[in-house]
Amino acid sequence: MKPATILVALLLASLVVLLEWRSGALEAEFAAHPDEAAHYVSGLLVRDYIAAGFPQPALRFAEDYYLHYPKVAIGHWPPFFYVVQGVWMLAFSPGRMSIMLLLALLASILAMKVYTVVRDECGVMVGATVAALLVCLPLMQEFSQAVMSELLIALLSFYAAVSYGKYLDAPSWREAVKFGLLAVLAIMTNGKGLALALLPPFAILIGRRVHLARRLSFWLPALLVIVLCGPWYYLTTNRLAYVSSPSATHTKLAVLANGGVLIRSFGWLLFCVIAIGLARKVLWPMWRSRVAGKWVALASLILSVWTFHSYVNVYFEPRYAAAAIPALAAFLGAGLAWLAAKIARSGLRPAWSMALVLLLTVAAFAKETFLVRAKPPLGYPQLVSELLASPQFRSSVFLVAGSASAEGAFIAEVAMHERRPGHIVLRASQVLASSTWGGGRYRALFPDAEATTAHLESIPVGILAFDTTPVSPPREHLRQLAEVLRRYPHRWESLNFNEQSSSTVRAYRLVGHEGKPIGKIRIDMSGKLGKVLEH
Repeated sequence: MKPATILVALLLASLVVLLEWRSGALEAEFAAHPDEAAHYVSGLLVRDYIAAGFPQPALRFAEDYYLHYPKVAIGHWPPFFYVVQGVWMLAFSPGRMSIMLLLALLASILAMKVYTVVRDECGVMVGATVAALLVCLPLMQEFSQAVMSELLIALLSFYAAVSYGKYLDAPSWREAVKFGLLAVLAIMTNGKGLALALLPPFAILIGRRVHLARRLSFWLPALLVIVLCGPWYYLTTNRLAYVSSPSATHTKLAVLANGGVLIRSFGWLLFCVIAIGLARKVLWPMWRSRVAGKWVALASLILSVWTFHSYVNVYFEPRYAAAAIPALAAFLGAGLAWLAAKIARSGLRPAWSMALVLLLTVAAFAKETFLVRAKPPLGYPQLVSELLASPQFRSSVFLVAGSASAEGAFIAEVAMHERRPGHIVLRASQVLASSTWGGGRYRALFPDAEATTAHLESIPVGILAFDTTPVSPPREHLRQLAEVLRRYPHRWESLNFNEQSSSTVRAYRLVGHEGKPIGKIRIDMSGKLGKVLEH
């Protein structure tokens, strides 16, 4: 490996870790998104299953794990991201710093691949600048600072597109298999990876290589996906997190919103340069000569992601654009190189024109786009540390109440810091209420505070961790819990663990629960696993 490549790799990795540190992600709970804790706990499950030596059938192990830490999401999402996490945790540590370094590694690998793609055509300085801007994008910071699958999908999708570009230029079974396997891994990371199914048809149309559809190798990736991904998706169809039935209005909104995300992710000024890169590398050659396969594939990746989430799996959260962002960065490099060459023709030395263009680009990015994503700590580590350090609570059942993010953050902290399986942690949204995965069809399971407290004492719930942050829309079971604490202060003793901090979570102890056997616990998972879990 060349010294310049090693230096760029080290600088990019350092930049990612610096941004993680500056945002507070190295210390903050897994609460940036309601799904973050579920991704972490699922990876932890895989790690513990491997470490235990595969002691029992995987489903039975997962069900028992869920009874202790009810934030397991395997089945709701495919398993590859959790396998990556599990192997990493087994090799290093399941701690917060370790998992943040895994995300930093994935972000660095992605940035380095963008660097090499741009460098090979536009030079080292353009490649390094574009890669650095990529990891500094607020959207990319979000991916590298939260335990979410978007970063891995973006990485696999970009590698897949580059591989397909090679196939377009020199069709071979090797590149077809490589693209197919990368697509399989992306699809087995999350259903968003299915956008790659649109890349080949877009590519042969944009690149004017329709004749490739007559080759058996063209269809090989589809066969690999059907054989390797089909069984999983068939068995989990009723639990998929990515099945949607959009209305025409919703689709229209998605078309505009997803396009807006792609523009705003870089800012208007830089997106204009991206448009120049697209024009020079794809649109102009389409009418005059043969378009290079690499640029055809990258343009097709952008179009595939936008089309998939606008018409097929209709969502318009910014994170759904993850797989398209690195490809846009590559076209940014192409646009910058063209601008520098254009300025050099006016008489300025090429090196000076390149330096001027890159300097202006960084200035425009700093002014219009750059900001550090804050991920402030919420106070859960201190609370969990105090609870786990208290001998009298060694066998207590924990109940956490609050938003989906609050519940997940508490569960992840307990799972991270104790010997697993340890405490049984219950979610108020599951044992006191009922709803779909996304929060729809909500209803409280008990009519009033009296029935609620009777149920809690029948288990008994020994520790209640109650996050008082307002939840929208208001939830009846949280109102009932607040009423329980107000009416029965002699039964629920307030603990002083977090009262001196700015945390919104408070802990309460059910007086006299210590030493009592754990009663029947019932978690209705019929909508996800087709069964009810009981302890």
